[in-house]
Amino acid sequence: MPEKWLFEIEGRAYAYAETEAKAIRALKFEASLHDMTFEASKTSSVDEGWADAIPYGRDDDRTCAQILQAQRDAQPAAELALQERDLSEEVP
Repeated sequence: MPEKWLFEIEGRAYAYAETEAKAIRALKFEASLHDMTFEASKTSSVDEGWADAIPYGRDDDRTCAQILQAQRDAQPAAELALQERDLSEEVP
């Protein structure tokens, strides 16, 4: 039997999900990492080499870069809608 060594593995993965908990579940399920502990947070960028990768938990074949671009494109429209709503509430 070959000699075994203990390795510390540090890495990063991306998941497309509604919440941090669902992102972690997607990663654990799809990568078969059921016994590991992870933390997740929303991101506005990806590490070099991940732009063309398809994230865990995806609903389609969009890459990380395509998803981030769609989120950036949608953000100004959502902010504008909130501002318009706030202005309409101020008018008597």
